[in-house]
Amino acid sequence: KYLWGHEDRSRVVKKKLDKPVEPAEPVEGTPADAAKDKAPAEEPKDGTPADASADEAKEEAPAEEETIEETVVTTHEYPIGTKGSDLLKEYEKLMALRKVGPITSDDFEKYDLQEKTLNLTVAFADGKQRTLLIASKSIYGGGDRYALDVQSNILYVLAGKLVKPLESAETSLGLDAVHTYKDEFVKSVEVKTTAGDKEILKGSTTDEKGQHTTWSSATSPGQNDTTLGTFIERVGKLKPAGYEPKLQAGDLIHIATLRYRDDKKQALGYLELYRQLPTMQEPSTDPKLPNQTQYYIKTEETRVLGKVGRLAGQQIDRDLVEFFGITPPPVDPEIEVEAPKPPGPTDPMELPVLPPMGGH
Repeated sequence: KYLWGHEDRSRVVKKKLDKPVEPAEPVEGTPADAAKDKAPAEEPKDGTPADASADEAKEEAPAEEETIEETVVTTHEYPIGTKGSDLLKEYEKLMALRKVGPITSDDFEKYDLQEKTLNLTVAFADGKQRTLLIASKSIYGGGDRYALDVQSNILYVLAGKLVKPLESAETSLGLDAVHTYKDEFVKSVEVKTTAGDKEILKGSTTDEKGQHTTWSSATSPGQNDTTLGTFIERVGKLKPAGYEPKLQAGDLIHIATLRYRDDKKQALGYLELYRQLPTMQEPSTDPKLPNQTQYYIKTEETRVLGKVGRLAGQQIDRDLVEFFGITPPPVDPEIEVEAPKPPGPTDPMELPVLPPMGGH
Protein backbone atom coordinates (compact mmCIF):
# COMPACT_ATOMS: atom_id res chain seq x y z
CA LYS A 1 0.00 0.00 0.00
CA TYR A 2 1.11 3.53 -0.72
CA LEU A 3 -0.31 7.05 -0.87
CA TRP A 4 -0.70 8.99 -4.09
CA GLY A 5 -1.26 12.71 -4.60
CA HIS A 6 -3.53 14.17 -7.28
CA GLU A 7 -3.51 17.95 -7.60
CA ASP A 8 -5.39 20.15 -10.08
CA ARG A 9 -3.96 23.62 -10.60
CA SER A 10 -6.01 26.21 -12.47
CA ARG A 11 -4.97 29.51 -14.03
CA VAL A 12 -6.84 32.07 -16.11
CA VAL A 13 -5.38 32.94 -19.51
CA LYS A 14 -6.51 35.39 -22.16
CA LYS A 15 -7.31 33.92 -25.55
CA LYS A 16 -7.76 35.84 -28.82
CA LEU A 17 -11.14 35.55 -30.50
CA ASP A 18 -11.10 34.28 -34.05
CA LYS A 19 -12.17 37.02 -36.45
CA PRO A 20 -15.17 36.24 -38.71
CA VAL A 21 -14.30 35.48 -42.30
CA GLU A 22 -14.79 38.52 -44.54
CA PRO A 23 -17.19 37.94 -47.51
CA ALA A 24 -15.39 37.44 -50.81
CA GLU A 25 -15.24 40.35 -53.27
CA PRO A 26 -17.35 39.84 -56.44
CA VAL A 27 -15.38 38.65 -59.43
CA GLU A 28 -15.06 41.14 -62.30
CA GLY A 29 -17.73 40.60 -64.91
CA THR A 30 -20.32 39.10 -62.54
CA PRO A 31 -23.85 40.62 -62.22
CA ALA A 32 -22.87 42.09 -58.83
CA ASP A 33 -19.88 43.80 -60.43
CA ALA A 34 -22.01 45.06 -63.33
CA ALA A 35 -24.56 46.58 -60.96
CA LYS A 36 -21.76 48.25 -59.10
CA ASP A 37 -20.48 49.77 -62.39
CA LYS A 38 -23.97 51.04 -63.35
CA ALA A 39 -24.62 52.67 -59.99
CA PRO A 40 -24.03 56.43 -60.18
CA ALA A 41 -21.09 57.67 -58.22
CA GLU A 42 -22.05 59.57 -55.08
CA GLU A 43 -21.27 63.25 -55.42
CA PRO A 44 -19.22 64.75 -52.64
CA LYS A 45 -21.05 67.18 -50.41
CA ASP A 46 -20.42 70.92 -50.72
CA GLY A 47 -17.13 71.97 -49.21
CA THR A 48 -16.01 68.36 -48.55
CA PRO A 49 -13.13 66.86 -50.52
CA ALA A 50 -13.91 63.58 -52.21
CA ASP A 51 -11.09 61.83 -50.37
CA ALA A 52 -11.93 63.19 -46.90
CA SER A 53 -13.44 59.88 -45.75
CA ALA A 54 -10.31 58.02 -46.86
CA ASP A 55 -8.13 60.42 -44.87
CA GLU A 56 -10.31 59.97 -41.81
CA ALA A 57 -10.10 56.17 -42.12
CA LYS A 58 -6.31 56.36 -42.14
CA GLU A 59 -6.33 58.42 -38.96
CA GLU A 60 -8.56 55.97 -37.10
CA ALA A 61 -6.74 53.92 -34.44
CA PRO A 62 -6.55 50.19 -35.16
CA ALA A 63 -9.25 48.20 -33.42
CA GLU A 64 -8.12 46.30 -30.32
CA GLU A 65 -8.10 42.53 -30.59
CA GLU A 66 -11.00 40.94 -28.76
CA THR A 67 -10.04 38.42 -26.09
CA ILE A 68 -11.82 36.09 -23.71
CA GLU A 69 -10.66 34.63 -20.40
CA GLU A 70 -10.26 30.88 -20.29
CA THR A 71 -9.47 28.67 -17.29
CA VAL A 72 -6.70 26.15 -17.93
CA VAL A 73 -6.43 23.21 -15.51
CA THR A 74 -3.15 21.31 -15.15
CA THR A 75 -3.08 18.00 -13.26
CA HIS A 76 -0.07 16.94 -11.21
CA GLU A 77 0.27 13.45 -9.77
CA TYR A 78 2.99 12.34 -7.39
CA PRO A 79 3.81 9.74 -4.72
CA ILE A 80 3.35 10.81 -1.10
CA GLY A 81 6.27 10.59 1.34
CA THR A 82 6.53 10.04 5.08
CA LYS A 83 5.39 13.61 5.90
CA GLY A 84 2.17 12.98 3.98
CA SER A 85 1.63 9.68 5.79
CA ASP A 86 2.12 11.38 9.15
CA LEU A 87 -0.34 14.15 8.22
CA LEU A 88 -2.97 11.60 7.19
CA LYS A 89 -2.66 9.92 10.59
CA GLU A 90 -3.35 13.29 12.22
CA TYR A 91 -6.57 13.63 10.22
CA GLU A 92 -7.68 10.12 11.11
CA LYS A 93 -8.01 11.29 14.72
CA LEU A 94 -8.42 15.02 14.10
CA MET A 95 -8.46 17.17 17.22
CA ALA A 96 -9.17 20.90 17.30
CA LEU A 97 -7.28 23.38 19.47
CA ARG A 98 -10.56 24.87 20.63
CA LYS A 99 -14.25 25.09 19.78
CA VAL A 100 -15.64 28.52 18.85
CA GLY A 101 -19.27 27.40 18.50
CA PRO A 102 -22.09 27.40 15.94
CA ILE A 103 -22.12 30.24 13.38
CA THR A 104 -24.34 31.38 10.50
CA SER A 105 -23.54 32.55 6.98
CA ASP A 106 -23.62 36.12 8.29
CA ASP A 107 -20.47 35.32 10.28
CA PHE A 108 -18.48 33.96 7.32
CA GLU A 109 -16.79 37.24 6.47
CA LYS A 110 -15.79 37.78 10.09
CA TYR A 111 -13.90 34.48 10.11
CA ASP A 112 -12.53 34.77 6.53
CA LEU A 113 -14.68 31.96 5.18
CA GLN A 114 -15.92 33.63 2.00
CA GLU A 115 -13.11 34.32 -0.48
CA LYS A 116 -10.37 31.81 -1.28
CA THR A 117 -11.84 29.36 1.22
CA LEU A 118 -10.13 25.97 1.34
CA ASN A 119 -12.43 22.98 1.12
CA LEU A 120 -11.05 19.89 2.86
CA THR A 121 -12.92 16.58 2.68
CA VAL A 122 -11.73 13.49 4.56
CA ALA A 123 -13.18 10.19 3.32
CA PHE A 124 -13.16 7.15 5.62
CA ALA A 125 -13.17 3.44 4.78
CA ASP A 126 -16.81 3.06 5.87
CA GLY A 127 -17.90 5.57 3.19
CA LYS A 128 -18.50 8.46 5.57
CA GLN A 129 -17.05 11.89 4.84
CA ARG A 130 -16.32 15.00 6.85
CA THR A 131 -15.89 18.34 5.11
CA LEU A 132 -14.23 21.40 6.60
CA LEU A 133 -14.15 24.94 5.23
CA ILE A 134 -10.80 26.37 6.27
CA ALA A 135 -10.01 30.08 6.40
CA SER A 136 -7.34 31.16 3.94
CA LYS A 137 -5.69 33.48 6.46
CA SER A 138 -4.07 32.64 9.76
CA ILE A 139 -5.52 33.86 13.01
CA TYR A 140 -3.82 37.08 14.04
CA GLY A 141 -0.73 36.41 16.14
CA GLY A 142 -0.12 32.81 14.99
CA GLY A 143 -0.41 30.23 12.24
CA ASP A 144 -3.63 28.53 13.33
CA ARG A 145 -6.79 28.62 11.19
CA TYR A 146 -10.53 28.77 11.69
CA ALA A 147 -12.29 25.67 10.32
CA LEU A 148 -16.02 25.20 9.85
CA ASP A 149 -17.58 21.75 10.03
CA VAL A 150 -20.20 22.04 7.26
CA GLN A 151 -22.34 19.21 8.68
CA SER A 152 -22.88 20.91 12.04
CA ASN A 153 -22.02 24.57 11.24
CA ILE A 154 -19.73 24.54 14.25
CA LEU A 155 -16.55 26.56 14.02
CA TYR A 156 -13.24 25.27 15.38
CA VAL A 157 -9.62 26.37 15.49
CA LEU A 158 -7.15 23.98 13.85
CA ALA A 159 -3.39 23.93 14.35
CA GLY A 160 -1.58 25.59 11.44
CA LYS A 161 0.68 22.55 10.99
CA LEU A 162 -2.39 20.59 9.81
CA VAL A 163 -3.30 23.09 7.09
CA LYS A 164 -0.15 24.76 5.79
CA PRO A 165 1.32 21.59 4.14
CA LEU A 166 -1.85 21.21 2.04
CA GLU A 167 -1.29 24.58 0.35
CA SER A 168 1.92 23.32 -1.26
CA ALA A 169 1.24 19.61 -1.11
CA GLU A 170 3.57 18.44 -3.88
CA THR A 171 6.54 20.14 -2.23
CA SER A 172 5.59 19.55 1.41
CA LEU A 173 4.12 16.06 1.23
CA GLY A 174 5.96 14.48 -1.71
CA LEU A 175 8.80 12.00 -1.46
CA ASP A 176 11.79 13.09 0.60
CA ALA A 177 13.93 10.34 -0.94
CA VAL A 178 13.57 8.01 -3.91
CA HIS A 179 14.67 4.94 -1.92
CA THR A 180 13.28 3.25 1.18
CA TYR A 181 16.60 1.96 2.53
CA LYS A 182 19.33 3.80 4.43
CA ASP A 183 22.62 4.39 2.65
CA GLU A 184 24.60 2.83 5.48
CA PHE A 185 23.16 -0.61 4.65
CA VAL A 186 24.36 -0.54 1.02
CA LYS A 187 27.47 -2.71 0.52
CA SER A 188 27.45 -3.19 -3.26
CA VAL A 189 25.81 -1.86 -6.42
CA GLU A 190 25.14 -3.93 -9.51
CA VAL A 191 25.03 -1.83 -12.68
CA LYS A 192 23.36 -3.35 -15.76
CA THR A 193 23.64 -1.55 -19.10
CA THR A 194 23.09 -2.38 -22.74
CA ALA A 195 26.86 -2.74 -23.07
CA GLY A 196 27.40 -5.09 -20.12
CA ASP A 197 27.28 -5.43 -16.35
CA LYS A 198 29.56 -4.25 -13.56
CA GLU A 199 29.53 -4.83 -9.82
CA ILE A 200 30.83 -2.02 -7.63
CA LEU A 201 31.85 -2.73 -4.04
CA LYS A 202 31.59 -0.34 -1.13
CA GLY A 203 34.43 -0.06 1.36
CA SER A 204 36.01 2.42 3.73
CA THR A 205 39.39 3.85 4.57
CA THR A 206 40.70 5.87 7.48
CA ASP A 207 43.26 8.64 7.52
CA GLU A 208 44.13 11.61 9.71
CA LYS A 209 40.88 13.32 8.60
CA GLY A 210 38.69 10.40 9.63
CA GLN A 211 36.82 7.58 7.88
CA HIS A 212 35.91 7.82 4.18
CA THR A 213 33.73 5.70 1.87
CA THR A 214 35.47 4.05 -1.06
CA TRP A 215 34.17 2.31 -4.17
CA SER A 216 35.98 -0.30 -6.21
CA SER A 217 35.27 -2.69 -9.06
CA ALA A 218 34.49 -6.28 -8.06
CA THR A 219 37.34 -7.32 -10.34
CA SER A 220 39.77 -5.21 -8.26
CA PRO A 221 38.34 -5.25 -4.72
CA GLY A 222 39.90 -2.83 -2.28
CA GLN A 223 41.40 -0.59 -4.98
CA ASN A 224 39.59 2.70 -4.60
CA ASP A 225 38.29 3.97 -7.94
CA THR A 226 37.31 7.62 -7.62
CA THR A 227 35.58 7.67 -11.03
CA LEU A 228 33.21 4.91 -9.95
CA GLY A 229 32.70 6.70 -6.65
CA THR A 230 31.78 9.91 -8.45
CA PHE A 231 29.35 8.01 -10.68
CA ILE A 232 27.59 6.40 -7.68
CA GLU A 233 27.42 9.79 -5.95
CA ARG A 234 25.88 11.48 -8.99
CA VAL A 235 23.23 8.80 -9.38
CA GLY A 236 22.43 9.11 -5.68
CA LYS A 237 21.60 12.79 -6.11
CA LEU A 238 18.96 12.23 -8.81
CA LYS A 239 15.52 13.34 -7.70
CA PRO A 240 12.48 13.87 -9.93
CA ALA A 241 11.18 17.38 -10.43
CA GLY A 242 7.84 15.90 -11.52
CA TYR A 243 6.14 12.58 -12.24
CA GLU A 244 4.39 11.28 -15.36
CA PRO A 245 2.32 8.20 -14.44
CA LYS A 246 0.89 7.87 -17.96
CA LEU A 247 4.33 7.66 -19.56
CA GLN A 248 5.40 4.07 -20.20
CA ALA A 249 8.97 2.80 -19.91
CA GLY A 250 8.53 1.00 -23.22
CA ASP A 251 8.21 4.37 -24.95
CA LEU A 252 11.71 5.40 -23.80
CA ILE A 253 15.27 4.12 -24.16
CA HIS A 254 16.44 2.16 -21.14
CA ILE A 255 20.14 2.85 -20.58
CA ALA A 256 20.92 1.48 -17.10
CA THR A 257 19.60 -0.24 -13.99
CA LEU A 258 21.35 -0.01 -10.63
CA ARG A 259 20.51 -2.58 -7.95
CA TYR A 260 21.61 -1.83 -4.40
CA ARG A 261 22.44 -4.79 -2.12
CA ASP A 262 23.36 -5.31 1.53
CA ASP A 263 26.24 -7.32 3.03
CA LYS A 264 24.34 -10.56 2.35
CA LYS A 265 23.70 -9.63 -1.30
CA GLN A 266 20.01 -9.12 -0.54
CA ALA A 267 18.27 -6.51 -2.69
CA LEU A 268 17.55 -3.19 -0.97
CA GLY A 269 16.25 -1.18 -3.90
CA TYR A 270 16.81 -0.27 -7.52
CA LEU A 271 17.01 2.68 -9.90
CA GLU A 272 16.20 2.55 -13.60
CA LEU A 273 17.46 5.32 -15.87
CA TYR A 274 15.78 6.16 -19.18
CA ARG A 275 16.54 8.48 -22.07
CA GLN A 276 13.83 10.29 -24.05
CA LEU A 277 15.02 11.58 -27.41
CA PRO A 278 13.48 14.70 -29.00
CA THR A 279 11.77 12.52 -31.63
CA MET A 280 9.88 10.75 -28.82
CA GLN A 281 8.33 13.99 -27.54
CA GLU A 282 5.44 16.15 -28.65
CA PRO A 283 6.62 18.55 -31.37
CA SER A 284 7.80 21.91 -30.06
CA THR A 285 5.55 24.85 -30.89
CA ASP A 286 8.48 27.28 -30.80
CA PRO A 287 11.05 26.84 -33.60
CA LYS A 288 13.59 28.73 -31.49
CA LEU A 289 13.20 26.19 -28.66
CA PRO A 290 13.52 22.71 -30.21
CA ASN A 291 13.04 19.64 -28.03
CA GLN A 292 16.04 18.40 -26.06
CA THR A 293 16.86 14.91 -24.75
CA GLN A 294 15.17 14.34 -21.38
CA TYR A 295 15.89 11.80 -18.63
CA TYR A 296 13.63 9.80 -16.34
CA ILE A 297 14.15 7.49 -13.38
CA LYS A 298 12.03 4.90 -11.66
CA THR A 299 12.70 3.36 -8.24
CA GLU A 300 11.04 1.06 -5.75
CA GLU A 301 9.65 4.17 -4.04
CA THR A 302 8.52 6.33 -7.01
CA ARG A 303 6.73 3.39 -8.69
CA VAL A 304 6.26 5.54 -11.82
CA LEU A 305 8.61 7.49 -14.08
CA GLY A 306 9.87 10.80 -12.76
CA LYS A 307 11.66 13.43 -14.84
CA VAL A 308 15.05 14.51 -13.49
CA GLY A 309 17.16 17.54 -14.36
CA ARG A 310 18.40 17.39 -17.94
CA LEU A 311 21.97 18.46 -17.08
CA ALA A 312 22.24 15.88 -14.29
CA GLY A 313 20.90 13.19 -16.61
CA GLN A 314 23.34 14.20 -19.35
CA GLN A 315 26.30 13.90 -16.97
CA ILE A 316 25.35 10.38 -15.92
CA ASP A 317 24.70 9.49 -19.56
CA ARG A 318 28.26 10.59 -20.39
CA ASP A 319 29.59 8.53 -17.47
CA LEU A 320 27.81 5.45 -18.80
CA VAL A 321 29.29 6.06 -22.25
CA GLU A 322 32.81 6.54 -20.87
CA PHE A 323 32.94 3.93 -18.09
CA PHE A 324 30.52 1.29 -19.35
CA GLY A 325 30.65 1.72 -23.14
CA ILE A 326 26.97 2.31 -23.92
CA THR A 327 25.96 3.94 -27.19
CA PRO A 328 25.94 7.74 -26.83
CA PRO A 329 22.73 9.65 -27.64
CA PRO A 330 22.39 11.71 -30.83
CA VAL A 331 23.40 15.34 -30.60
CA ASP A 332 20.48 17.57 -29.63
CA PRO A 333 19.40 20.35 -32.01
CA GLU A 334 20.85 23.70 -31.05
CA ILE A 335 18.67 26.27 -29.34
CA GLU A 336 18.67 29.54 -31.22
CA VAL A 337 20.02 32.29 -29.02
CA GLU A 338 19.60 35.88 -30.11
CA ALA A 339 22.84 37.84 -30.13
CA PRO A 340 22.83 40.80 -27.77
CA LYS A 341 22.22 44.10 -29.46
CA PRO A 342 25.27 46.41 -29.63
CA PRO A 343 25.04 49.38 -27.31
CA GLY A 344 23.72 52.51 -29.00
CA PRO A 345 25.64 55.75 -29.28
CA THR A 346 25.92 57.62 -26.02
CA ASP A 347 25.44 61.33 -25.77
CA PRO A 348 28.53 63.28 -24.73
CA MET A 349 28.57 64.16 -21.08
CA GLU A 350 27.59 67.77 -20.48
CA LEU A 351 29.78 69.33 -17.83
CA PRO A 352 28.61 72.36 -15.89
CA VAL A 353 30.30 75.65 -16.75
CA LEU A 354 32.28 76.81 -13.71
CA PRO A 355 33.05 80.42 -12.99
CA PRO A 356 36.73 81.49 -13.40
CA MET A 357 38.94 81.10 -10.37
CA GLY A 358 39.79 84.33 -8.50
CA GLY A 359 39.06 87.90 -9.42
CA HIS A 360 35.77 89.60 -9.89
